[in-house]
Amino acid sequence: MRIGELNTRAELLAQGPDLLGQVLRGVWVGLTGRDTDDPPQAGLRSPTAYTGWARYAVDLVGGRYLRIGPRLLRIDAAVDHDSRRTLQRLSLTELVGEPAVYRPAAGDDRPTRVFVQADAPQPGSVMRRPEYRLRADLPVVEVGRPQAGEQLLVGATTYVVVGPVEGGDDGIVRSLWVRTP
Repeated sequence: MRIGELNTRAELLAQGPDLLGQVLRGVWVGLTGRDTDDPPQAGLRSPTAYTGWARYAVDLVGGRYLRIGPRLLRIDAAVDHDSRRTLQRLSLTELVGEPAVYRPAAGDDRPTRVFVQADAPQPGSVMRRPEYRLRADLPVVEVGRPQAGEQLLVGATTYVVVGPVEGGDDGIVRSLWVRTP
C-alpha cells in the first residue's frame, strides 16, 4: 500500500459510560501489517503490529477502536504524519479470538470475540494449592462490565461467568473465570 490509498471502510468506536463501544462515524483507512518475531498468540492481542493511515481528524486518537467487518483494532497511537494535518499514521493492535456471543442478564446479546484458556491456575483456598479453572479474555469495548451468572456462548459451548480474574482488567481486555453449567 502506498500512502494515500485509503481503501478500507471502518467504523470509529469510542467507549461510552457503560464501557461499550459507540460508533462515532465511518472513516476510510489504509492498513499494512508488520511481521514480528513475537511469540505466538497467547491471548486476545495479535502479535502482528499494524500501521494504518487515515485523513487527519481530531477524533482519531489513541484509545479508540476501528471495526472493519468482523475485525477489531485498537488505536495505540495516532501521529500527524507531516505536521500539516493532512494524514495521520496509526499504530494499531488487533484483538483476535473465537467468535462468541455474550449474554448479559439484562439487555440484548452482544457479539464479541473470546480467547478461552483451559487449566489456568488460580490460587486455591485449601492450603494455597492452585486450582485449575477456565479463563476467558474478552474485549472491554464489546462486553462492558460482565457480572457473575451471565453467559458466554462460544460455538456450541455455553460458559457461565464465575467472576473477574484478580488483576485481569487492563481497560482493553477483561479476564473472567468461567465454568460450564
